Amino acid sequence: SDEEHLSEQQKDIILMYAYGYTLNEIADFKGLKPSTVRKYLDSVRAELGGVSLAGIRTLVLIRTNALLVSSLSRISE
Repeated sequence: SDEEHLSEQQKDIILMYAYGYTLNEIADFKGLKPSTVRKYLDSVRAELGGVSLAGIRTLVLIRTNALLVSSLSRISE
């Protein structure tokens, strides 16, 4: 899957972005410059074929919700 090609830093940043953190908030939390956070987001966009940032947010939220539902269904079995 595409996520296997992403670094842990990229995964952390897109997850934070998907959950509504701003570039400045992510930068502060990760100890990076906002421009560096933007470069990480741009590299993820390129890795995923030029998907928009809104598209990345949607993909991440769908994926995390699917994983949650899958986990909950295993618990209830």
